[in-house]
Amino acid sequence: MAVLHGRPLGGQPSHRLRHPVGVHEAKTHLSRLLTIVAAGEEVVITSRGRAVARLVPPQSGSGPELGFDRGRLVVP
Repeated sequence: MAVLHGRPLGGQPSHRLRHPVGVHEAKTHLSRLLTIVAAGEEVVITSRGRAVARLVPPQSGSGPELGFDRGRLVVP
């Protein structure tokens, strides 16, 4: 079970918990936060008490299939 600041951060992926973390703390403990996210939990990164980002686990099978739009997009 992951622990951040003495708080156990357990839980099932279906019950995603939010854990607010300041920007400095996120920089200092990024690998620990990634472990928490890999366990299925959500981490909210705050700056001066305001949420600025979320770390969330990827959805299984998520992400675009590479090349699926080949030849259909035009960049001006």
